[in-house]
Amino acid sequence: MADLYEVGSQSTVRQAITILIETGELYGHQGLGVFVPDAAE
Repeated sequence: MADLYEVGSQSTVRQAITILIETGELYGHQGLGVFVPDAAE
């Protein structure tokens, strides 16, 4: 997995997360600019 948290631009992180979600590669809850992985899996 890419080091999303290492990226300086928060907008870039959000964009990457959005792409992952849209492609079905990532699931979870996003809020306040912080992505929290789904611990159920």
